[in-house]
Amino acid sequence: MKPILFILVILAFATAIPTSVMLGLDTVNQQGKLSDPHKLKTQFKNLQLGGIRGVMVDVWWGLVEQQPKTYAWTAYRQLFEMARDAGLHAQPVMSFHRCGGNVGDTCNIPLPQWVRDIGAQDKNIWYQDQNKNSDQEYLSCGIDNLPLLQGRTAVQVYSDFMADFTAVMGDLMPSTIDEIQVGLGPAGEMRYPSYQLSRWTYCGIGGFQSYDAYLLAELASAAKAANHTEWAVAGGPNNAGNYNSRPENTGFF
Repeated sequence: MKPILFILVILAFATAIPTSVMLGLDTVNQQGKLSDPHKLKTQFKNLQLGGIRGVMVDVWWGLVEQQPKTYAWTAYRQLFEMARDAGLHAQPVMSFHRCGGNVGDTCNIPLPQWVRDIGAQDKNIWYQDQNKNSDQEYLSCGIDNLPLLQGRTAVQVYSDFMADFTAVMGDLMPSTIDEIQVGLGPAGEMRYPSYQLSRWTYCGIGGFQSYDAYLLAELASAAKAANHTEWAVAGGPNNAGNYNSRPENTGFF
């Protein structure tokens, strides 16, 4: 399809169906500032003229909460005000995962340093595979309700983050910010880091990420409650192959 025809098709689509455009992963840079506010302003104007309804942007935990309960919203506030002034809606994504190492990632934004410092002392806050390899893309759901993050549980940390966002951005809701999405795992997806690109190639089955101490404790508790303590004896699946196995080559599957 010729470029001009492609553009016309997109414009026709956008005017018929409310359409939002995803902004770059590094729209807010590692210094907590807009990477190029002048360029962004021009882009917003062009999007509005093209019939685009709004923009989606990752709100990175690793940029905003660099100290516990201290939040740096300035760049995001500036971005949402620019969207408002351009007549665009905004859809922020609460991104509690690391940026970097996944398909399409063009920048590196790790989780907050204070969280990584805790992980250096207790690697069980991370998902772990059967060989005890840790993945620092996202906190293990095994600590969702354990107060291991300087006295807060992971759920409390996420809740505090979103409550502060609401307090700072409330006057822009729902006029400009009319939808909020929440990332639920690596790359923002509702999954475990079972397909780590450093260990996995298509089309392997991936690897279970259930071997950190806290998830193993949950397994033992569930096995005991079900009167099947043998389920937990092996400490998680021990016959499920590796990242690049095929199902038929494993006992588990």
